[in-house]
Amino acid sequence: MPCQTLGGMGGLDAEDAPSGGSAPPSRFDARLAEIFAREVLALLVSTGLLSPEWAERILSWRHTGFNVHSRVRVRTKLEAERVG
Repeated sequence: MPCQTLGGMGGLDAEDAPSGGSAPPSRFDARLAEIFAREVLALLVSTGLLSPEWAERILSWRHTGFNVHSRVRVRTKLEAERVG
């Protein structure tokens, strides 16, 4: 079952970015996908819908099925409301 989420425009705060400056979100897509996967799987484990063993197995896969795409931007509140 596909799950999509709409995040705010930006990226990491200057103090969190590796270079000490602001960086485009697309640079962190892989890390965001990993964090999202861990959070979703933890939720499934906590509700008893997935065993901890299967969660670890899924996280060990090269392609877990979780993805972040941050290249499409909305510039106004109206555009964001239209997207989702």
